[in-house]
Amino acid sequence: MKGAIISMLVVVAMVQFTVKPGEAITCGDVNSDLAACVSYLTGKGGDFPPPHNVVPG
Repeated sequence: MKGAIISMLVVVAMVQFTVKPGEAITCGDVNSDLAACVSYLTGKGGDFPPPHNVVPG
């Protein structure tokens, strides 16, 4: 029983140290990502703009 508790504590400690926090996004990131879509979403633009992070091919 004592060994199981120690094993669980070791696993929890390993997970705690290996998990990396996520990156926060800024308002500028959101604005620049959505700016290309505003005319399409409001019905004043042409075709839907392609995603900027897609690699052609």
